[in-house]
Amino acid sequence: MEGIELLELNNMEEVQRALSAPFRRDQVEKNADGREYIPVEFIRERLISVLRVDGFDVTYGEVIHHEEDWITVNCTLTLDCTRFGGRESTTTQPAGVRIKRFKATHSTRPGQIMNLGNDYKAVKSLALTKAAADFGVGLYLALKKGNNNGSSNYGNNNKNYSNQGKNNNHRNQSSNNQNQSKQNQKGKNNQQSSPQNDKELKKYLYYLEAYEKELELTDATKLKIFNTVNPKAPIQKATDIYLKADTNCVKRYTETLKYPAVIKKEVLNSGIEPKLILDYLSRAYATELKSFKSLITLADVKALNAVREQLKNPTALTA
Repeated sequence: MEGIELLELNNMEEVQRALSAPFRRDQVEKNADGREYIPVEFIRERLISVLRVDGFDVTYGEVIHHEEDWITVNCTLTLDCTRFGGRESTTTQPAGVRIKRFKATHSTRPGQIMNLGNDYKAVKSLALTKAAADFGVGLYLALKKGNNNGSSNYGNNNKNYSNQGKNNNHRNQSSNNQNQSKQNQKGKNNQQSSPQNDKELKKYLYYLEAYEKELELTDATKLKIFNTVNPKAPIQKATDIYLKADTNCVKRYTETLKYPAVIKKEVLNSGIEPKLILDYLSRAYATELKSFKSLITLADVKALNAVREQLKNPTALTA
């Protein structure tokens, strides 16, 4: 993927929908506790995509050190929506993280701070994430059952963070004891969420977005193709491909688009008139192909190799 896609929006309703839209699954990470979160770079990307770099402003207060190795900071986020018929809005959210130290038994640096710079970055990232959620960015994750904790409680602006650490540990321990059996069962049943499958899914989603863009597919076309190649697991909306579909379904859909997209890209890069290749393939498939999208569900590696041979000898196409 190259650069950030800048959305062309016309009014505040479209802006709000764009800000609050769910993120793709390959943009959602999990922390050590298994809770989902959006990395801050994708939060910034969403703000730039919707509002442009001059449409929002981020400022941070002083990072404050508290007892028991807590640091806190306030993030003020201002969105300028006047160009969309809205207004300028500002919110401020605090965040706190515990400073990471080496264990007391560490051989060379017992009890010393690991990397204070990383802790500063983490607390500022968390504060921006919370501030952006006030405008709907990633808020759906905070509202998701079982995905909320003290670090994503957007209403607690006056927490004493040194006490918060103790209270959260007590609550989390109690919650973990109550839900241990549920988590174990979920781990058994949800095999597709394993690290290996998550990695594979992200790989397919990465290429899939490029193929869809190359073929200039509309949402209606995406939905039709996906359901055609996955008749036993149909979806209702094109966005479900990125949000809900399982790895095997995404894989089939991605591989269906792969060869038409690669063929189109190589033909366009060759400088040869695309119609000559489409006419050649029309004769090969004994059906009229008006665009490279027509190759979807038809083209395979043999078609790609055949096209490559023709591109090496373009004079044969006009003979």
